[in-house]
Amino acid sequence: MVENSCVTLFKKPLFPALWALCLLPAQLLGWTDGELLVWMDADRGRALKEIAQKFEDDFGIKATIETPENISTNFPLAAQAAKGPDVVIWAHDKVGEWADGGLIAPVELSSSLADQLFPKARQVVVHGSRMWGYPIALETVTLIYNRALLDGSVPTQLSELASINRNLNERHPGAMTILWDYKSAYYS
Repeated sequence: MVENSCVTLFKKPLFPALWALCLLPAQLLGWTDGELLVWMDADRGRALKEIAQKFEDDFGIKATIETPENISTNFPLAAQAAKGPDVVIWAHDKVGEWADGGLIAPVELSSSLADQLFPKARQVVVHGSRMWGYPIALETVTLIYNRALLDGSVPTQLSELASINRNLNERHPGAMTILWDYKSAYYS
């Protein structure tokens, strides 16, 4: 049931900032027989607790979700010391680096399941012609605007912001045309 929910999500035409589920090579695990350890970020980790409990109930394998800080830095160190998790859920931008470093193992999906995934979601977890993760979520940057201030002149290109800003400031002095987290290249 959970798998179908994830697969359905990828049929939506969004531009993904994709989370990858990467299975790790056995030699890099701090494996405890009969237990499954998953690392992911704290914001999404809470959402997986219920799924982990269902996994434990259905399969009799204890599933633990941990949300350590700085996963992108701490995971490679832990994996190399055989103290890493069994599964790490992280952004697709680390797939190539972690695959090349031998920190994750490729995953095998049946062609029927792979065909159900949104093509862009599949594409971002492929590295060196192998699939290194299972896409489970999508994120997208969204433009939210105040209709009352823009009078229907919603920009479709960043180049339009200069003229929209002039018009907006004439009507509403001190108002800002667009804001984002300037310290993060992701939003720029």
